[in-house]
Amino acid sequence: MNGSPDFGIFAPIVAAGGTIIAMGFALAVAWKGKSDWEPVEEDFPKLLRRIGGTVSACIVALIWVQWYGVGHMRTLTSLAAWCLGGLIASAIVYIMLYSVVYKAVRVLPNTSRANPRTEEVRVVGGLWLRESAKKRLNRKGGPETVQELFEGAAYDKDLLWDKSVQQLSKALFAIGYLGLTTTGTVALGVTSILVALKMANP
Repeated sequence: MNGSPDFGIFAPIVAAGGTIIAMGFALAVAWKGKSDWEPVEEDFPKLLRRIGGTVSACIVALIWVQWYGVGHMRTLTSLAAWCLGGLIASAIVYIMLYSVVYKAVRVLPNTSRANPRTEEVRVVGGLWLRESAKKRLNRKGGPETVQELFEGAAYDKDLLWDKSVQQLSKALFAIGYLGLTTTGTVALGVTSILVALKMANP
């Protein structure tokens, strides 16, 4: 016994699957960086990154199987261009969504009540305010910005935005995030295939 599992007839599939997944996540890492641009707060779990990496890996693998050949270089070039266009569109949407991101202060866990330690975090608000919040914002002498209104509400999001509006904002953030990672990773993968073909057939 060498300690390695015996997958029998499925061994080639397992090996190929591992290679494809590793490739997808390796390409996705190029987008991770310092994670400053990733979805904010705990509402966006690491699952999003796993989904983006898995989807990207499968798409690039399918492209490799179907179109790896000199005769498909034009198709691959067009596909890379479309992915870059999708990347730019996703980036624009994602940047626009940052208009509903606000700063909040929260108490760090495992700190004493007598001397609590806090940190500043970014949280996703809603696309539009509750009517009561709008009235407070427009009131003379009241808060001038949504951020000031948020601070006055002790960073309680439910006082400013309905739950459904908050969930909609988070869903749009998730779509924009997956659009960024998927189109960007696939564009890198397709470009790598084109470079490999060119090197093999100068």
